[in-house]
Amino acid sequence: MDFFELAYLKYDQNDFAQAASYFAEAIPLVDNQKFIETDPGTFIGHFQQYSNALSKIGKNDDAKLYSDRAIKLTEMYPNIRPKAKRIDYNQNCNGKAQ
Repeated sequence: MDFFELAYLKYDQNDFAQAASYFAEAIPLVDNQKFIETDPGTFIGHFQQYSNALSKIGKNDDAKLYSDRAIKLTEMYPNIRPKAKRIDYNQNCNGKAQ
């Protein structure tokens, strides 16, 4: 499981501090134009979710930075969809048989 998946898992478990920590590990590893241009839709999601996690733990200034980055990418790529499919851990790991 990579840092992004761990971040989403922790976010879906409402462990926003740990989610933010995993996003903080993951984003610098791929935060360059080359990676972002290969799948801007996925990065929009990463930046927005990181922003949400930061906001939930009271780091509003940092949250705004990543929210602004997500907005900028959305403006640059208005109809883009993420190539990567995000697992919704709330739906898939709720303890009920599928």
